[in-house]
Amino acid sequence: MITIAKIKEMRGKSQPFELPLKCVVPSMLPPTTYNKDGVEKKMQNFVLCDSTGFMKAVTFDVSKTEHVKENATVILKNYITKPDSIIITSKTKIYRAPTMAIDDTVLREAVNYLRPPTPPPSDIPTVKKSPIKSMQSITGKVIRDEAPRQVFARGSNVQVRTVVIEDKTDNIKLSLWKDFATHQLKPGDFVTAENVVTTEYQNERQVSTTSRTKIKISTPPNEDMPLTIIAFDVEDETYQLLCQVDEDINTYEATAEIMNTMLASLGEEYFDETLSMEDRLMQVLPATINIKVCAGKVVAINGNLSTANL
Repeated sequence: MITIAKIKEMRGKSQPFELPLKCVVPSMLPPTTYNKDGVEKKMQNFVLCDSTGFMKAVTFDVSKTEHVKENATVILKNYITKPDSIIITSKTKIYRAPTMAIDDTVLREAVNYLRPPTPPPSDIPTVKKSPIKSMQSITGKVIRDEAPRQVFARGSNVQVRTVVIEDKTDNIKLSLWKDFATHQLKPGDFVTAENVVTTEYQNERQVSTTSRTKIKISTPPNEDMPLTIIAFDVEDETYQLLCQVDEDINTYEATAEIMNTMLASLGEEYFDETLSMEDRLMQVLPATINIKVCAGKVVAINGNLSTANL
């Protein structure tokens, strides 16, 4: 029997091995397709470990692993070693063997190598500074969506679509490959994209989907912001507030209840009780207040309304 540690000692050598290797298969990824010379083929990645360590394994003959399950103990013969992996070929023999006891730490490291834990979302400047090909997660709003296009990659035509994600600090392009190109994303959606990989194109740092990517559309978090209300309109009993936020002019929706709370913060003594809410609002504009906003709607008032007109 040979061990994984012994195989690693021979890094740099690519050779077939008849010496049996007894090991555990702690984790397997689903088979994936690739294109070679116009022919669609399949491959599968998994990880092998014994008491001396772990190593990545790859097979281009997925029939070899049809009866292999995660955490199974096997003995391999006639496999090929590469500097960083073990290749299971059509000539490899995989024998089922009695359970092999391995330290939990080694098993956990092997699983995390093949299926790294999903990184928590980082702000976009941090993602842009991360190394190329590093796995990242981002959260933000879709501000631009480009039409899907066909590109030639890895021997075949595949579909790709680019969207731009923005958070409070910056924005970044996210390339949606293959099935992700048809994902129901649209400008204005608040999304979390997990397990995207950093890339660079024309000196611009970007991120791209991977086989492990998950994209979730969710409700954006409430955002506190001080602003100045400069004008308004009423549509179907909903107030459309035109507001200045720093140098930007944005529109936010507010219910009559929210507007009543906002005006009441000034004190009833400032208003003639016979005035409508619209007339009272006209009296105080422009007016400044700190509000809590979610998806373009005012959901709460933080503090009192202030105005120079009263």
